[in-house]
Amino acid sequence: MRSAFFVRIFMRTVGVRLLEEMWLLLGNTMNLLNSNSVGLKKNIHDIHIRTLQWDIRKYH
Repeated sequence: MRSAFFVRIFMRTVGVRLLEEMWLLLGNTMNLLNSNSVGLKKNIHDIHIRTLQWDIRKYH
């Protein structure tokens, strides 16, 4: 019973940590997208698509 309690706390902390990481990543991406460099935007877009394709290949 007690171990379940600790697991719940652990999961909550890890979950919050992951959310923070995602939020930071999202913020950085938005900052990059807002910058005026079109070449940079294109590179980010290409990398994003490549990552998505890799994820799809990995899971299917």
